[in-house]
Amino acid sequence: MPATAKWDIVVRVIHWSVAALFLTNYFYTEPGYDAHINIGWIILSLVGLRLLWGLTFAKGPNHLKDFLPRRRTAGEHLQHIKHRQQPNTVGHNPFGAIAIYLMWLGLASAAFTGWLQDTDWGFDNGVDIWHRRIVQWLFYLVIVHVSAVVLTSLWLRVNLIRAMVLGRFKGTSKN
Repeated sequence: MPATAKWDIVVRVIHWSVAALFLTNYFYTEPGYDAHINIGWIILSLVGLRLLWGLTFAKGPNHLKDFLPRRRTAGEHLQHIKHRQQPNTVGHNPFGAIAIYLMWLGLASAAFTGWLQDTDWGFDNGVDIWHRRIVQWLFYLVIVHVSAVVLTSLWLRVNLIRAMVLGRFKGTSKN
């Protein structure tokens, strides 16, 4: 049975923009300087825009209600992976959905602690340590996310990265 997903342009632009900006802040900008702070605000704005889009105008697998992680679908996904079957559903698998929600939470937390560390209370209470820990945890989550995408692509013989660049994924389940 063919399975087709379409990632709309809003989702793709936000995805790749957040990825590029996060990596830029992680590797290239100096914490505390304007570029680092401004990029943090842009990332937070993009995450907010994605959530707003996902709750309102987004259709299909782009809508937040269409990729809520559920125990039943997690079990089905594990069986698909075990048997090298592409799922009959479109959109994110349950583990990908969990990763997305964790990334959004982490990015919002990083922005909040980044802002809070520059307040008197944050400075006095070592919020900068929490900020660094959250950002490091996010970096590890990015590594897991990219690794999972690559491994799943290889295992199922589909190009998930191409799908997120071009906006379309089409595969057939091997039942």
